[in-house]
Amino acid sequence: MSYYAATSQVTPASSEARVSDVSASSTAPTLDPISLKFVIWAQETGAPSLDVACGDGIATLALLSRGGHVVALDSDAAVLQRLVERTPTEQRRRLKLRLGQLPAVDFKAANFAAIHAARILHYLDPVAVEYSLRKFYRWLYPQGRLFISVLTPAGARRLAPRTASDPPLHPMDVRALRREISAAGFFVEDASIYLPPWKGSQECCGVIARCTS
Repeated sequence: MSYYAATSQVTPASSEARVSDVSASSTAPTLDPISLKFVIWAQETGAPSLDVACGDGIATLALLSRGGHVVALDSDAAVLQRLVERTPTEQRRRLKLRLGQLPAVDFKAANFAAIHAARILHYLDPVAVEYSLRKFYRWLYPQGRLFISVLTPAGARRLAPRTASDPPLHPMDVRALRREISAAGFFVEDASIYLPPWKGSQECCGVIARCTS
């Protein structure tokens, strides 16, 4: 059985994958402020939430450990495989996986309670950002909430020197992020600038927003 979904489908995580020694509780302290608010809010909804570019799965694992349902999206199949291995067996029935990336990925009949997109949009050009945010709105409509963060220009300047093979960065300040999210149809509930709680982190700005009906 494949772990991954094709086109517009999502696939439950296999119950046969090995569980590693890393648990959701051990990763929870590394949640940044926006991700923590996502987990706290989404755990109460009883409906699936989407973790965009889930990476190491810190937010996904934290939400699963609190009884939430998650669709974990990433462009790297190996990343999703490792996420399954780190998910306790009893929580895997609430985890679904999707292989894909913004802005091409789509969910035709989505109705997510929340979308978490942490430090990913600054890798997209402005047109792709606009397109992705409009998709987020459609996937969340009518009552979902968006939890999103990006590198600020100051944060981007603190990154290690980049090479020609690295994707270009398009950091945003909090005013620009609010503007783009509002233009996609959302009502911005909260906006902030913060440093993630780990060593060597770069300044981010974050927004929490809801659909307007």
